[in-house]
Amino acid sequence: MPMVNPVNLTSLSLALMLGMGMPAAVQRQAVSAPLPVSPTIASHSGDHPYVSEMGGFSVAMPSYPDVSTRTIRVGESTLEWKLAATRIDDSTFAVAYTDIPLALLARGQEAVIDSLQTQPLLEDLDWQAIANRGELIYLDDIPGREYLHLSEGRFSDVQFYLVNRRLYVVMASAPDLGEVYQFVNSFHIADPWRPFVSEVGNFSVDVPATPIVTPHLIEYQGQSLVWRQFTMYNLMATDDKYQIAYVDVPPDVITDDADTLLSTVATTILESLDAGTLSAMGTRTTLQGYPGREYLTTGNNGISYVLQFYLVDDRLYGVVAGSRSVHNLDRFLNSFHFR
Repeated sequence: MPMVNPVNLTSLSLALMLGMGMPAAVQRQAVSAPLPVSPTIASHSGDHPYVSEMGGFSVAMPSYPDVSTRTIRVGESTLEWKLAATRIDDSTFAVAYTDIPLALLARGQEAVIDSLQTQPLLEDLDWQAIANRGELIYLDDIPGREYLHLSEGRFSDVQFYLVNRRLYVVMASAPDLGEVYQFVNSFHIADPWRPFVSEVGNFSVDVPATPIVTPHLIEYQGQSLVWRQFTMYNLMATDDKYQIAYVDVPPDVITDDADTLLSTVATTILESLDAGTLSAMGTRTTLQGYPGREYLTTGNNGISYVLQFYLVDDRLYGVVAGSRSVHNLDRFLNSFHFR
């Protein structure tokens, strides 16, 4: 059960939450329906519920959007933005997203906004005018910032949301404030997590992507234990990794009490991962009445790892989660149950 490298989101997420000395947060009334978007969301006649599977979002567009890619320089970094935009008469509606590179994380949101003033995603918006007019908002508990501007009878609204490494920009500009409001409030970020059930493995868990199933060999007390391993990645947090593995332990291996067996197997696996020093740091735990051992650590690169081992009758389970997001770790680990 190998581990992965992390992504540092602290600076950018704090920038999105704290902004540039702006007012306190407001709660946006976000669309709560799952993908796909219902056509009834839209206020325009003939609006289209646009769903971007790759982008992980949905929104009600007044017409099917033009989809393009824009490359924008931010200091030494390059952001590749995916842009979906539609224009009707003198109104513009668009959504763009990009995955923030590591080199930009420490510079925060201000660097991104500054770059859009000189290299705008849309020429229709006055980026200079809205740059210092933001306030903190939330979309389904996701922190963001909203920038509003009124000029020459046109209302403009720009909203930024950060989900793991992915930054979304929702943009609308029109003479009718109601159209602007309806568009930005139809925007919804998809939840990639779904329940997964293994009938053979007798467990269930919430996962951000379909598991990849492979065998994994562990040598233990002179015997080869073949684990059935389920590996999951998170497309919206590309350095996250989650794994569940199980093996049916031969009767002659189960000669000690459960705690000794769990500790010994955990030590063997941790040593195979070059993390043998963790073997003395395990704590006893239980899940649904079954005994377990838990190990917590943070890698040199900052990512947090949680390793858990459980003995259910003669079946041994290993659960591994690695992420910088406490929310993602909690969601994965707390959703794991035996059936």
